[in-house]
Amino acid sequence: MRLATWLPKSFSRLNIFLCYAYQDRPLAEEIAQALKNRDHDVFFDTYSIRASSDFNERIESAVRESDRFVFLISDESIQPGKYTLTELRFAQMRWPSPAGRVFPVLVEPAVNIQRLPAYLRSVHIFSTRGNAVAEVAAEIDQTRSVRPKYRWILSAISASLATSIVLLALGAPVFRAAKFELLPPRQIDLRPAQRPGQSADWLDSRVTATMLPIQYTNRGNASYRILNETVSVVLDTETIPFIWFNEVELRADGCGADWLCIKQGLSAHALEPHSALGRETMFISASSSGLTWKRFITYVLTSQSTQLSFTITGNAETERLLGSSKQARTTTCQIDLATLRKALSKAGFAIEKIPLPFRLSPACIDRS
Repeated sequence: MRLATWLPKSFSRLNIFLCYAYQDRPLAEEIAQALKNRDHDVFFDTYSIRASSDFNERIESAVRESDRFVFLISDESIQPGKYTLTELRFAQMRWPSPAGRVFPVLVEPAVNIQRLPAYLRSVHIFSTRGNAVAEVAAEIDQTRSVRPKYRWILSAISASLATSIVLLALGAPVFRAAKFELLPPRQIDLRPAQRPGQSADWLDSRVTATMLPIQYTNRGNASYRILNETVSVVLDTETIPFIWFNEVELRADGCGADWLCIKQGLSAHALEPHSALGRETMFISASSSGLTWKRFITYVLTSQSTQLSFTITGNAETERLLGSSKQARTTTCQIDLATLRKALSKAGFAIEKIPLPFRLSPACIDRS
């Protein structure tokens, strides 16, 4: 149980910025009131900005001072040129890594998730099942943490309590050692982001890499939350980063009509003591890398290297008496590039021959 749940709600009150399109104001008003009913402070522009205030400056300041940013996803809120996207940009400046801070809420189920900015897609997209107002308020309320100004007061109390626990336990440790491990996947499924065949543009789409799966093992006595992963691959001397894209759903028919098997937005997963977890996770090469599918296959067919290494880093968090502790583990999946190249050549693929292959699923030969 987190420390915040032991204390009065005033110790963990959140400053929440609510971002929404004008057409979604009725729902936004209800969510704002539900959060206020839970003792949170909500910045809701209808009531929070004085007529004489500089609008842009006040909005940016409000985002900067907030603890959580709630973005209501609708067709209107993600239209180019909308001020909601400006507010989202302020949030990105506030938190370059949005996990645990930015909460996208899908209020129009028909919205195509792929239209969302990558910053929003990198975190779990919350879809309601029943009462949207109650579910959103409950989701945000679960992220309470003790405000910094109270922590120094509690630290002295906690130190004294910890000493007492140690004495009562006859020397048993208060903090358990970290014993979670990250294992590489069995294989990596590589595809272009765009469905092949409709036009030649798919050759210039970015490379996706699905880990089948990333595997965690917790051999300790403390629970962990698996927060996120990062992936990179080295082509000759260039290190190319991949970013979270989505979770995937594997089926017996491969993907069926869904080219990338997208299941849902990524989110934290619980890893209980003495348990294991496999995350079937999809990544996409960063747009700045310029790693297109055609460039990748060209490298595979022409490189003099015998192996290709994907480096995977998993980030986890565990609760402590005075807050949380974050840790990371790194592992490597090495692909036998020579064997892959021979298989492609045997199948008749060549640089001058179009179309290039549209899917590769090599095994990890070095799972260390």
